[in-house]
Amino acid sequence: MTTNGSAPNSVANGSLVIAGDDPSFRRRVLETLDPEDPGKVAEVAARPGLYHEVAALAPSIILYDVGPRTDIDALGMVSALSALSKVIVLADVDNDALALEALKAGASGFCPRDTPPELMQKAVRLVQAGEVWVGRRVLLRLIEELTHESPGRGRSRAGVRRGHPLETLA
Repeated sequence: MTTNGSAPNSVANGSLVIAGDDPSFRRRVLETLDPEDPGKVAEVAARPGLYHEVAALAPSIILYDVGPRTDIDALGMVSALSALSKVIVLADVDNDALALEALKAGASGFCPRDTPPELMQKAVRLVQAGEVWVGRRVLLRLIEELTHESPGRGRSRAGVRRGHPLETLA
């Protein structure tokens, strides 16, 4: 199923929406995923009204192609879409910093546009099952960020209050 600006159609539970600016890339991703039930996949052009069009489709997973955009608007849309469903961000390059920002904005996964089809399919399956899909380097950077002390919080790196060595965070 494809939606290109006409009234959105409902897609089935367990469904997927591919959203982005590039129609040829959306079609390639659609072909890559090779769904058993084509009624479970829709493609939506990124434009004003994208959020409402995707919301009307109520998908389980959104593959959002930011393309070359790495600006605040693209990440703002990731944040908005992640309130609707699980989002996997697709980007022109494998950029750890962008992947981290996408996760912080609410994405459940990050893939470069040139991700091999079998890995894209695996990412969709795992995110659908509640997992997060990012590269190891990104995961390590995220863990590193989370374990560094935040100034003014009065907590050690291990999550224990200073002065209370046996009291852990709740």
